Amino acid sequence: MRTLHTLLLIASLTALDAACSGSTSSATVEGSAAGSGSGEGSGPDAVADTEALDTTPLPDTGELLGSSDAEDTTAADGSAEPDTALPSCALGRRPVTFGADLVVGMTDAPLPLPRCAAAAFTGVLSSGTTWRIAVADLPPDARLFAYGPAFFATAAAGDAPPPLASTAFAGTASSLELLVRPAFSGEVVVVVERDDLEAEQTARVTTTCVEGCELAATRFPVMLVHGYFGTDTYFSLLDYFHDVPDRLRAAGFEVWTPTTDAFNWSEIRGEQLAEQLDALLVETGARKVNLIAHSQGGMDARVVISGLGYAERVATLTTIATPHHGTPLAIADIASVQDFGPDYLDGIFNPAYPDSAEVRYFSWSARTCGLLEFGCQREMNGEIADALLTAFQTSLTLRVGDNDGFVPTASMVWGELLGTLSADHLDEVGQIADGSPRNDPFDHRAFYLSELHRLSDAGF
Repeated sequence: MRTLHTLLLIASLTALDAACSGSTSSATVEGSAAGSGSGEGSGPDAVADTEALDTTPLPDTGELLGSSDAEDTTAADGSAEPDTALPSCALGRRPVTFGADLVVGMTDAPLPLPRCAAAAFTGVLSSGTTWRIAVADLPPDARLFAYGPAFFATAAAGDAPPPLASTAFAGTASSLELLVRPAFSGEVVVVVERDDLEAEQTARVTTTCVEGCELAATRFPVMLVHGYFGTDTYFSLLDYFHDVPDRLRAAGFEVWTPTTDAFNWSEIRGEQLAEQLDALLVETGARKVNLIAHSQGGMDARVVISGLGYAERVATLTTIATPHHGTPLAIADIASVQDFGPDYLDGIFNPAYPDSAEVRYFSWSARTCGLLEFGCQREMNGEIADALLTAFQTSLTLRVGDNDGFVPTASMVWGELLGTLSADHLDEVGQIADGSPRNDPFDHRAFYLSELHRLSDAGF
């Protein structure tokens, strides 16, 4: 028997012409999970403790490569036999078909096993979760295989990664169960392999969360990209995104915090970010990443996407208070070699790094208020600029209007604007150590958790 996991080599998950007819819908297992998403010390497809599932479908078909000719229909006397039967499946080009969407907790959901195609469905699982996937009404020659995200990442190279888990043949039992525990939060593919692809059948799937059911995950890992005068952790004591990365990992998400030069041009910082993005993809096996970038980090990310050709490796870019259209504060240019002036950003940088159609762009703007700006404070839930930013906030208000104490609010808009935060430039990442003595209206911990849930719900 030609096993599917060695035969199955997906050259592309874009729509392909199927070698023979069959239904093509999409399927995704969704759910929630438990544990950290760090996956330290494990390979991309090593079995870890747990995982959570999402419901965003992948492209409908992929390609299976095989080597078999069509069946000879010539009769013994040399005449052509009557065309009364369906043509035999051509193994030279066989599609992968993702069945109807599967939802965690679903019982006996129909899973079509079409002719001439391998049946599969995808899930998005947290590395802290264990899921049981049971498939009933299977033919005797059927087996189940679960793969991590490296299933997609290695397909273009003609390789098939080792499975996360697999079963024996169904045999007379006609049902199989698979426990899935991925090493990294993200995509999982479950494939129903069978030897006889001539018959069109329907199996039944039941999905159950065994442990870590409270956790969630995004389809692609998340990189939190720091901004100007930033690092991943100051003096190994204080995270740039204060108290955020570990909280997100504890919720089940796969989160990475790259480090670039604190002061440098975004072209240089972008090259440094790209190297660390590549390392993430290699270690996790993921196809793409989600970038969430604060301040200059959003400029760095745009250099990576359109300047260094990483559009195929980035699913989304969400920028927070990035000076896309510049800031008139001269202090920014004095302290950093990067030019943050409006003329440079709109006249040189933005034309050089346009958006890519392959990436979704989102942005959050922000606004803070002066100590005596009572109208602003009413509108922004009592937000007042940190003392370190008071002089900058006042200067920007007089020159350009609304701002976060460092960047004009209008300058922060890029792609789809998701809203305006009641926060200053330090509050946006919880600095300094979440700040001032008063009770700030902006909860940065809840904000970043909600952002990852937003990406998960959107299928990213």
